[in-house]
Amino acid sequence: MARPHPSSSIALQAELSELERLNNWIETLSERDQLPPRLAFHVDLCLTEIVTNVISYGYAAGQAPADALAVHYYRTAAEVVFQ
Repeated sequence: MARPHPSSSIALQAELSELERLNNWIETLSERDQLPPRLAFHVDLCLTEIVTNVISYGYAAGQAPADALAVHYYRTAAEVVFQ
């Protein structure tokens, strides 16, 4: 089954300061799509950890492109997917 187009995406620079933007994006999506608070908390926790690791270890110093990470959000009646 083909995945639908993302309903939202965010591009992040490889800087830890971008975690605030990520958190705000997740909060906005959670409110917009009325995600249960526990699910929103777990999504935020997991994505913060993943993005922190990519920023911290994914690029050699000074080698990250301007938009080093992209996170896409898909929501269907049956699932919530962040890619």
